[in-house]
Amino acid sequence: MDTLRALTGWILFVIMAILAGFFWHQSDTRGKRIEDLTVRISEIDAQINRLTTDIISLREQLTEAETLFESPSFPAPPPPVTEPNSTPSVPDPPNP
Repeated sequence: MDTLRALTGWILFVIMAILAGFFWHQSDTRGKRIEDLTVRISEIDAQINRLTTDIISLREQLTEAETLFESPSFPAPPPPVTEPNSTPSVPDPPNP
């Protein structure tokens, strides 16, 4: 009976050691996954920042292009000159 009591303690110790090793392995695996996800998230954040900067730059370029299109740097051409006594040509009415 003393042998069984002594072995029971050792068996429980071995079981607890195996469980501790299993949980340590699980924790290590999860830690690595979390680290990988953190790296991916930081890469995605950097890409978002680059895209935001590009979008702002494109908006500024579009605004500059619109202002150049709306207000040209040279004056508009003058209207055509007509003679003071000339009458505008009127088309003939259609024949019924």
